[in-house]
Amino acid sequence: MEKEFEDLSKYSSLKDRVYNIIKEKIINGSLEPGSHLNELMLSKAMNISRAPIRETINVLEKEGFLELIPRKGAMVTTITRQDAKNIWEMRKVLEVYAAKYATNLVTDEELGILDQKLKFAQQGSGEFLSHMDFDLALHGMLYKHITNKIFKDFMAIITQHYFRIRYYAEEHSAMQKQNIVEATKEHEAILCALKNRNEEEVAQVMYVHLTKAEKRTMDALNEQET
Repeated sequence: MEKEFEDLSKYSSLKDRVYNIIKEKIINGSLEPGSHLNELMLSKAMNISRAPIRETINVLEKEGFLELIPRKGAMVTTITRQDAKNIWEMRKVLEVYAAKYATNLVTDEELGILDQKLKFAQQGSGEFLSHMDFDLALHGMLYKHITNKIFKDFMAIITQHYFRIRYYAEEHSAMQKQNIVEATKEHEAILCALKNRNEEEVAQVMYVHLTKAEKRTMDALNEQET
């Protein structure tokens, strides 16, 4: 385990860095569902005390990434089809609202940046990480204009769970390239509607995109189970 974690002893403030490192490893699958986290081993691996690790574990448990098991410690939560359905149910409510809300707030400069990111992702010929980078940029740009902090904080957690599920289900899926092609067309439609500054069109194409994205992820989960 020591080789998998950065030595953090040189940093004066550890709380956020420990939290971000462990959470990122959970989201990208480096720490797989069902993995157990041992405070002592983690403290040795990162050359720090156990206090910031214990605090991180408690926060991640509240956010749903870890489960605390009596006498066994922390375990990375499993991913189920119901988990995916729950996340997409929330996304279809919150992100459609965020997209409609942002339609007349997103700047031309921001749309230009998204255009460039989309072109870069397309040049990757269906490369999964480039696609995910654009996906994060597009969806993140829509709700960053919302001033409701509670909404934004909640949406950030939903997004992190969404990415974790997609990494788990789709990163090595046989359907990955076709999924990326389909999602890219849907992203293009969202960008087009935003450029038209049409709130109803933006809401509609976003809902269609999220509905199709849910099916693609569910199909990928089915593929893993067979």
